[in-house]
Amino acid sequence: MGYSILYFSLVRIENDSIFSYVATSTSVNLKDWTEPRILTERDQNLDYSSPGNVIRFGGRMIDPYLIEDKDEPGKWWCFYKQNGVSNS
Repeated sequence: MGYSILYFSLVRIENDSIFSYVATSTSVNLKDWTEPRILTERDQNLDYSSPGNVIRFGGRMIDPYLIEDKDEPGKWWCFYKQNGVSNS
């Protein structure tokens, strides 16, 4: 029997500070899920959210997604949203 993997933003308040993590959980029936497993480090300067692809580059970006250029192998495009505007 197979299982499903979910990647998601996990927001926690720790010592009166808010931290955003990327976490994962698995399920065999889409009803019962394992406890979240945090994949990213605890650092407010690198708060992650809305995982498309998990990338780390300087500050916080929302909805990053990496796509390799079909015409130029090795060239990658990063699409993300910042201040409500989509960028690449």
